Amino acid sequence: MDITPFLHALCAVAAQLLIGLFTGNWAYGAI
Repeated sequence: MDITPFLHALCAVAAQLLIGLFTGNWAYGAI
């Protein structure tokens, strides 16, 4: 089973959360 797409999605979500955390703008990070 190829889980690469899942890993990419997980990384994208993590990046969005980090952006929201570091910028203090959770609305932007949730986009």
